[in-house]
Amino acid sequence: LTTNQKVRSSNLLGRATFVLSPVWRNGRRDGLKIRFPQGSGGSSPFTGTINMEAADYRTGSSLVVQGCFLFLFLKVNEGTLMIREGKTFGPLLLATLRTVVIAAAAAVGCALLMQVFPGGKALSGYAVFIGMMLAVWIGARFLDRMTLRELGLAPASWSRAIRLFLGGGLLALASTLLMAAGMIFAGELEAEQMGGYMAGKDLPGLLTLCVVVGLAEELLFRGHLVGFWRRRGMTHAGIAVSALLFSAMHAVNPDYDSWLAFAAAFAIGLFYGYIYDATGNLWMPIGHHIVWNFTQALLLPPQGGELAALIVAAANFLALLPLKRAAARGRPHRSEGKTM
Repeated sequence: LTTNQKVRSSNLLGRATFVLSPVWRNGRRDGLKIRFPQGSGGSSPFTGTINMEAADYRTGSSLVVQGCFLFLFLKVNEGTLMIREGKTFGPLLLATLRTVVIAAAAAVGCALLMQVFPGGKALSGYAVFIGMMLAVWIGARFLDRMTLRELGLAPASWSRAIRLFLGGGLLALASTLLMAAGMIFAGELEAEQMGGYMAGKDLPGLLTLCVVVGLAEELLFRGHLVGFWRRRGMTHAGIAVSALLFSAMHAVNPDYDSWLAFAAAFAIGLFYGYIYDATGNLWMPIGHHIVWNFTQALLLPPQGGELAALIVAAANFLALLPLKRAAARGRPHRSEGKTM
């Protein structure tokens, strides 16, 4: 390939059009770059929008097929779109974008497919998060060759991991109670209302959903994304990028109707990232995330409390001090571990 070349991927379920361009360095072709032009038509998720209410099996299957095609294309050309050993910010952002695209395709594809398969609607509430975990498996196993240790799932000591998990849960419970106190002080919540939101809720179902959400989001945003940047020596940048994506994802929630809600989600994303870096595994962020979601759903109203949430999220950073001291005394060595 020496000049720009338009390529069309067609199948029975949809089509995508993109342009391949050579990358030249020092007079030599050094790779390829991909561009999806606007208005290329077809059902490609990169060139249009999807009406979720009118989506059918054909649309969902097309999204999955095109996502798989993009995965194969990026794998073949990973020498250009991601740097294997380098520490350049730009290529790492491209690799992060690749992960986000795969996660979005897998999440939306799972959500759409579960609407048409028998019995799938019963699991539709978990579909997006199942798609996230599927995307982590694809990216970590086949693209980035990350180990379970690098993803934060294989701690050096399981007893320590259990203690971190329980500690994260207790910290989240205390944070929710502090947030409730702040909302009561601000007049956003009456003390007698606390606990009243439990009425009529399926507690086992809610707990199951919180476990799936906490595990999926921590695997994607901290385990995969932060772990990917951390392996290349850019931990702080990776935590910031991951927290920004984390808060952007939560911005689609209709209850997040102010910049304070976005800022609080960004702060808690930073907190989870730095906990992961300090402890070397995901179990404390997972424990905190699960209990944070569960207790807020039970004790607090769905709207309000954005300023209290931001203050509490910032206060959580105090928990990093003993973790940092413990890490300074002897952080577990990063080993190759088991691949996924």
